[in-house]
Amino acid sequence: MNEQKNEFLGMAAHDLRSPIGVIQGFSQLLEDELGDDYKDYTSMIINESSKMLHLLNELLDISKIEAGKLDLKKRETDYISFIKRNIKMNELLAQNKKIRIVGDFEHTQPDPFL
Repeated sequence: MNEQKNEFLGMAAHDLRSPIGVIQGFSQLLEDELGDDYKDYTSMIINESSKMLHLLNELLDISKIEAGKLDLKKRETDYISFIKRNIKMNELLAQNKKIRIVGDFEHTQPDPFL
C-alpha cells in the first residue's frame, strides 16, 4: 500500500509539473512584451508558479525519502530577501483590506547557524 502511495505521488507531481512550466513560460513572455506597467504582476505569477513547482518537487522528495533514495544538499539562504519578496507579494492584497505591512530589517548578515 505504501509503495502504491509513493507511486501515485510521483505520477501526480510529474503530471502537474508540465502545466506549471507552461504558466511560467507564458508569464515570462508576457513580462518581456508588456513592459513595466505589468512587470510586478507577471513577476508575481512567475514567482508563485516557481513556488508551486518547488512544492511539487518536495512532494517527489517525500517519495524518495520513503524509498530511501533522497540525496540532501545544504546551502545558505538569504532570509531577508525571502521575507522582502513575500511582503512585496502580499502588499496589494493587504492594501485592499486597508492593512499596511512594514518590514524592519536591521540585521542584514545571514545567520551562519541557520
